[in-house]
Amino acid sequence: MLETNSTKPSALRRGTRSVRMLGLALLGASVLTGVTLSCGDSDSTQTPKDAGMDRGMIGPLPDPPEPSIHLSAGGGNLCVTRGDTVRCWGTNDYAQLGQGEEDGTTHPPPGKILPGTWATLPSIYVAHACAITAGNEISCWGKNGDGETGRVPEVDGGDVTRALSVVSNTRGALQVSTGDGFSCAAFDRGTSCWGVSSKGRIGPFNGERTASPNAIPGLDGVASLQSGKNFSCARKHDGSIWCWGAADHAQIGRAKAQEAGADPPPHWDTDSHPQPRQVLAGTLSLAVGKFQHSCAILSDRKVACWGDNLAGQLGHDWALDPPCERTKCNGRPTVVSGLSAAREIAVGYEHSCAVLTDDMVYCWGNNASGALGHDPALDRYGCTPVPTQVLGVSNVAHIVAGFAFTCAITRDDHAWCWGSNIGGVLGPADPTASTFTPVRLEGI
Repeated sequence: MLETNSTKPSALRRGTRSVRMLGLALLGASVLTGVTLSCGDSDSTQTPKDAGMDRGMIGPLPDPPEPSIHLSAGGGNLCVTRGDTVRCWGTNDYAQLGQGEEDGTTHPPPGKILPGTWATLPSIYVAHACAITAGNEISCWGKNGDGETGRVPEVDGGDVTRALSVVSNTRGALQVSTGDGFSCAAFDRGTSCWGVSSKGRIGPFNGERTASPNAIPGLDGVASLQSGKNFSCARKHDGSIWCWGAADHAQIGRAKAQEAGADPPPHWDTDSHPQPRQVLAGTLSLAVGKFQHSCAILSDRKVACWGDNLAGQLGHDWALDPPCERTKCNGRPTVVSGLSAAREIAVGYEHSCAVLTDDMVYCWGNNASGALGHDPALDRYGCTPVPTQVLGVSNVAHIVAGFAFTCAITRDDHAWCWGSNIGGVLGPADPTASTFTPVRLEGI
């Protein structure tokens, strides 16, 4: 069921609450670090903007000029395609760059050419990546602790360092996605996942892990497939969205009936669900984040989000949501207040962004590293649930979001990024630095 939150940002309750560290431990290697902050149940000191109201039409959009470059973002990596060439840069602790080495250093743009020929850009989570080859098979590389690259760790060795290994039984792949220790693919014949099986992330499976594709029941006709930390969602051609996997942050949109006499009543079903469950119908687009939340563009071009909301990444006051797993969550897709005419969306670790039909970008959620494109000092405690326009970039065709950074491709074939420079994704400057001002990526 879709919910509309009518609470105005200016009425948010004041206070403070500790927010988890913005970091993902790479299982014994480096840590993708950001900053520790507190997001208060409070209003932003920035003037709330009515992002996109009365800005565009509803229904089919005209076809604007399409850029010749495209980007994909991972936790601390970026990849770009221009013509037949794919280049990747950023962190390389687990050979995420697919060059045959794990050097533990950062690589700034323009990065290195990915070996092989490719039909798609890589899907990169944090420690491994997958892409569809020109032969319509899937190749995965990087960390392989649980068979997520399609190889049995005990038989084929450890991490896969070069992007030339094909996952068995993946010919005819149409979509590929990566999560924490697992990968998924969509075919004409259905959808399959492989890797670690905990919390139902690879569907119904008797065992701890598998390097072979495991079928997700009843999930065919997939137009878009995306994975988060321990869950996945698929948007079918009919516009319906189906999710499976972990539910401890309400990330698969599962509401639980209230129990009589409970105070407070339990609200979210935190059990894992290996079977896909429908979350929405009639959507135009889907974006799944690097952690535990997702967003979709609805038929009227408004945006609805669900899952973890500790930093306001769902687009409404987190104080209104019930607790779950030491955070705040909302399993019912809720319309983002004050945002309409959305054309494209992107979701990072704890932030969300949308491109409107006027080609402008608005972002909300965690802004500690500048991922929202404005000075974090303008937000109370570094977060805002209010969609706020990103200044300094316009005429945007596409947008992607990484761990704590955001990038946009403009219609004149340039790429602009802002937020954390983790892994050197924004350029050769200090990889621990960040910027809230969009910077142009040079040399790509």
